Amino acid sequence: MLQHIYKNSEPTVKGQETSTLEQERIDRFCLLLHIETHHLTLSIIIVNYNVCAFVEQCLHTVLAASHSIDNEIIVVDNGSTDNCIPILQPLFPNVQFIRSETNLGFAKANNLGLQKASGTYILFLNPDTLIPADTLSICLDHFYTHERTGALGIRMINGWGEFLPESKRALPSLQTAFFKLSGLARMFPSSGLFNRYALGHLSPLENHQVEVLAGAFMMVRKSIIDALGGFDTDYFMYGEDIDLSLRIAESGYTLQYLGHPAIVHYKGQSSKHKSVFHTAIFFEAMKIFVQKHYRLSWMLTPLIQFFSWMTQLKKKIARSGATEALLQRHQNLLVICKEENHSHLLSALAQHGITDSYLSSIYLHQQSIKSIQDEISNYAAEQILIRIPDMRMSDAIALMEKNQGMFFRFIFAGSATISFNN
Repeated sequence: MLQHIYKNSEPTVKGQETSTLEQERIDRFCLLLHIETHHLTLSIIIVNYNVCAFVEQCLHTVLAASHSIDNEIIVVDNGSTDNCIPILQPLFPNVQFIRSETNLGFAKANNLGLQKASGTYILFLNPDTLIPADTLSICLDHFYTHERTGALGIRMINGWGEFLPESKRALPSLQTAFFKLSGLARMFPSSGLFNRYALGHLSPLENHQVEVLAGAFMMVRKSIIDALGGFDTDYFMYGEDIDLSLRIAESGYTLQYLGHPAIVHYKGQSSKHKSVFHTAIFFEAMKIFVQKHYRLSWMLTPLIQFFSWMTQLKKKIARSGATEALLQRHQNLLVICKEENHSHLLSALAQHGITDSYLSSIYLHQQSIKSIQDEISNYAAEQILIRIPDMRMSDAIALMEKNQGMFFRFIFAGSATISFNN
């Protein structure tokens, strides 16, 4: 099996130094050797609520990242109306699908998946995420070499290639809430004082011990989460990851943030049309957290309510989100793929009725990432559509971070699904 793993590493874009490529393959081989020798098993739990297209793309990347790891993938359909299971089950026959007839909320739905999970480690993963092929093996290797790590998270970027500060956080406090609401955290993003909640003073590219991990990507030792009883079901949505992070730390384990690799998190797709409503839910979750963990909760609760009203007011006044406005324009879409797959992409664009957005194509032959970057600069592109695995997911993420401000979408071999157009 190990020989199979070594020979079938993710394809690379030619143009890098051979020695570098060989070292990457050796490093990956050593990680997988650790995992196989110690028989580390992984259960991946994904909760869907009306984002079937995102679940499909997420599963494509999860399968690529886990094919050499003893794993199980569990998708909990949380009272969706998008016909997710009949659509996806034939495409992913080895994935376990669980159907809840009602929307249980994030915590209960993940706990439902946890009841079926048998892995040594549990990964709670949002459906609107895309992960590179080495992500899971790197995370498992960290657990193997750090016995006191109870849970870990990872660097996340959004669809514009921008770092998501919630990837690493401190526990919430009245001071951090004030600095965030007042705008001081945004004005001083690298400050350890004003942006304490997002740990702005810690480099996103380095590994750090942190206080809070994001539920969008949280890998936990199963022995710990079983002992803690899973997520606290008093939380419907939001706050449950903060609560679990605190309980893991209180049980004597550390929480680790990994600066490499990065994953894509489109962020909040299940709730993107209900921002004010979900802001209210978030602050309700903060009330629950404060009442559960803070002695002076009776003093803090009215302040949380005030922050909730102020934030909701700002949401109502603010103009519609940049993502929605961009997707409604459908302008200047640049395609990156192998030439032989170009017709497939054009057919997909036609299928979704967005051929008018097409600008041009860059064909992948033997270019390095730098040469692709040089070609991108020749176009006035607003959006980029990449076919996977014509380009490696890790290379695509590197390209996203070099082109912050352009919106990236993906299409996968054998699929006509394009994120944000389904």
